[in-house]
Amino acid sequence: MIAPRVLDLKRENIPEELKRRSQWVAWQWKLIGEKWTKVPQDATTGRAASSSDPATWSPFPALAGQIGFMFSEDDLYCGIDLDGCVNIETGEITRLARQIVNRLDSYSEISPSRTGLKIFVKGTVPGPRRKDSKKKIEVYDRGRFFTVTGQHLPGTPRTIESRQQELELLYSWLFPNERESQSSPNGAVANHDLSDEDILSRAYRAANGDKFVKLWNGDASDYESHSEADLALCAMLAFWTGPDPERIEQMFSESGLSRGKWRERPRYRRGTLSKALEGMTEFYDQATGATLIVGSSLAGQAGDVSESGAVLSSPPAPLPEAPPFPTDTLPEAARRFVEEGTEAIGCAPDLLALPVLAVLSTGIGASRVVEIKRSWREGATLFLAVVASPGEKKTPAANAARRPVLKRQAEKRQEFKAKKEEYEREMREWKAHCRDARSAGETEPPPPPGPTMERTYADDTTVESLVGILEDNPRGVLIYKDELTGWVRGHDQYKAGGKGADRQHWLSVWSNQAIVVDRKSRQGDPTYVERPWVSLVGGIQPAMLPELGGSMEDGLLDRFLFAYPKHLQTDLSDVEIGADTEGEYAGLYAKLSSLRMVQDEIGQETPNVVPMSCEARRLIKEVHDELGREAIEAGFPLRLQGVWAKMRGYLARISLILALSRSVERDEPEQVEVEDVKNAARIVVYFKAHARRVYGKLRATTPEDLLAGEIQDFVKDQEGEWSGSATELYEALEEREARGLPENADWLSRVVLSIGGSSEVLAVEKKRTGKRRSLKLALKNGVTGVSSVTRRGPGSDASDINDTNLEEIKWID
Repeated sequence: MIAPRVLDLKRENIPEELKRRSQWVAWQWKLIGEKWTKVPQDATTGRAASSSDPATWSPFPALAGQIGFMFSEDDLYCGIDLDGCVNIETGEITRLARQIVNRLDSYSEISPSRTGLKIFVKGTVPGPRRKDSKKKIEVYDRGRFFTVTGQHLPGTPRTIESRQQELELLYSWLFPNERESQSSPNGAVANHDLSDEDILSRAYRAANGDKFVKLWNGDASDYESHSEADLALCAMLAFWTGPDPERIEQMFSESGLSRGKWRERPRYRRGTLSKALEGMTEFYDQATGATLIVGSSLAGQAGDVSESGAVLSSPPAPLPEAPPFPTDTLPEAARRFVEEGTEAIGCAPDLLALPVLAVLSTGIGASRVVEIKRSWREGATLFLAVVASPGEKKTPAANAARRPVLKRQAEKRQEFKAKKEEYEREMREWKAHCRDARSAGETEPPPPPGPTMERTYADDTTVESLVGILEDNPRGVLIYKDELTGWVRGHDQYKAGGKGADRQHWLSVWSNQAIVVDRKSRQGDPTYVERPWVSLVGGIQPAMLPELGGSMEDGLLDRFLFAYPKHLQTDLSDVEIGADTEGEYAGLYAKLSSLRMVQDEIGQETPNVVPMSCEARRLIKEVHDELGREAIEAGFPLRLQGVWAKMRGYLARISLILALSRSVERDEPEQVEVEDVKNAARIVVYFKAHARRVYGKLRATTPEDLLAGEIQDFVKDQEGEWSGSATELYEALEEREARGLPENADWLSRVVLSIGGSSEVLAVEKKRTGKRRSLKLALKNGVTGVSSVTRRGPGSDASDINDTNLEEIKWID
């Protein structure tokens, strides 16, 4: 078999900064089984080069022929490999690849095979994953070499640019459901840094490389049976991949040993994988190139299997991945404040971004609403919660973010003191006038009106106290609670004989709906607040999340936007937030606070309506409808449907906040534009991911949810319709290793009928023909499971997100 032809090397196009580094290797094609693999070589000795041994690397001038650059933890560079994205005949690049290249905007070149692209940036991969096989995209910053051709892609920079934020957004898009941790109970970690080519190359060069190649090619002659050969190859693959049964199974299926028994018998596969991992204590550590010794065996890591072959149990799934907050969506002054504050405080940016959003919303208060349609208006109210353990610095971050609000409150207090002194003087005069009037037999004059302190901030969150504040401050206030569990416990549902009225009032506050409270001090005169306005932000520890939901399914938890970032360990920094940055952030809040309410026909203060451009309105509808489609997908967690419904309102609310911030920053007319909705959509995508993470902590996904998604995928693969017996369906789903599969076909029949009865996209019909009973499954209304943003006509300002789904908006825009 002839090795693939490669492009000629153009040394002059390779960036000079790469040439100055001694991280270069030669490479050659090596046929392993039926797959050509790129094997790195030491350019001096001709022996195999290693990503963990710099002694096998060379300076650039020493190299000739086919060359590659070895990424190391000691350099600043990261590579993105886009495979199969170039038409070898026409040179045309796929739309998705072009979008990624444009967004990263750094040195890019054509791969040796002429069918792919490689992009070089400065940055660090923010998580453990490296490869998405379906999208054919890989990202590496160490432990891997990239072939280099110098065939510069026209239209891209000839220099390598710093693109950390873009890299983080790309990573979040590639791996939106990444598990928080791939570690096993004994500390072994699945090795995601190695591509299939890497593993084959390393296995080929290992001491037992000859045995590996024979097994990979399908030669089982060294073993007494094919089953023993299967087990041996699985064990070898386990060493290189770590305790990752899915990866082992996927690679084994590409080997020469993969045959009918392996492909057609799921129980055999599971049993072989379980035995391969049983007793293993050594794994390859990609970070060091050494062998990792773990404390105990991995028996059962592929799923405990009973004598009948049924999977008995598995540990709870780790939490979904937490993407970083998209700080570039914030107004300029707020963005700089969050970025500098993150470095100065040493915290995750999320811990600053959420209270900053709350401060901006409080600046606007009840002064403005946006009208989506005549019957639907949204204000700027936000309920935000930062989920973080003690020591994560959520309190210092919140203190820095709310400083402008507290400063304004201090100024209002000083103004109140002056007003109070004037009032006391007027009261003394009034009392003297009253004495004179009584002496003269005249009617006493009315007393002077007492002063009230304008409020921007409140600590007391009992509804009785809050309505008194809001009655005198229709523009609204910010409430910050360092521990939201205390706020929940303060609701009268926790008091003896309480009826939970406080929670109901807070539901009305979130919706800006009128509340009426009978106050003892008013002696039968209830307090009525027609449009209560509060933005609430606080922190909560992960272990206390169930308390926030409480035992009441009243939707209060659904109204919170959560940030649940990963733990970030940082050293004490000498960096401070710049005075200019703090001033501009405070200035933005002050400008928003200057937005005044208007008076209605009876003289009451009421919000002004902010218009929305046609393109913005169109994009709002598209994202709104996409959220609705997601929520009715089979397998979508029922507990999250209320959350997704609230996300629609939050899309409009965040768009309003961003639009007004842009307006006051740039001195532009008040109008929600398409750029505001785009940025709001990206923020909503962020909050969706963190909602899944929070509700994963609360175990919101049931086995039935998982099975519903598996069944929808199965029917979709059957071109939208399938008929057969419950036993046939069970066997088909078992073959696919479907999650949530019950213990037998009879029980599956009941579960499927239950799913069909509640699903908006999956129709299930029970049929009987003579003595034969069967099930008919079909996707409703032509549902395919593929979600995309609706196309718009030429000239649309938002046309650059065509062909992308809502998840892609967050970084491809």
